[in-house]
Amino acid sequence: NRSGGGNGGGVSRFFVNGGSSLPTNFNLPVTIIGTTDPTSIDGTNLTLSSGKSISGTSTADGALISSAMAGKNSLKVGSTFTAYGTTLTVAGIFTSSSASQATNGDVVVSLPTEQSLSGQSGDVTSAVATVDSLDNLDSATTAIKNTLGSTADVTSAEEQANQTVAPLNSV
Repeated sequence: NRSGGGNGGGVSRFFVNGGSSLPTNFNLPVTIIGTTDPTSIDGTNLTLSSGKSISGTSTADGALISSAMAGKNSLKVGSTFTAYGTTLTVAGIFTSSSASQATNGDVVVSLPTEQSLSGQSGDVTSAVATVDSLDNLDSATTAIKNTLGSTADVTSAEEQANQTVAPLNSV
């Protein structure tokens, strides 16, 4: 589960330190992502280069930051910064399995921490369900759609998964 609060369900941009005391080389905006799985963000695996991970369900104010953000802002494990009046402590510094902008400027916190920062207690804007087998994907997708109803947009990677597996089936 993941939430990026503030703009009606999309991922929001939060400005660390309120924009008043940022270093001159600090690049805005910074995305704060709240997640229950801090090891992977939108399918991008995060690997810690230093420090330790955080609990995705804790209300503690620990944060993971990208190595790019750490370098640009002279942050290290144990450093603190302020977001929305809350002091966050850098628990770990991560690299991602892709060089996408989606993870190069991110701050990753637990879902409850992000919900508190954004004033959106209980809100989730995106969730990923992992199915144990391609054979179960269709029934799992149907079950999720039935559970969430019309209030959620549920998509499946079934077509992409079938295309990936097709060459293996021909062997």
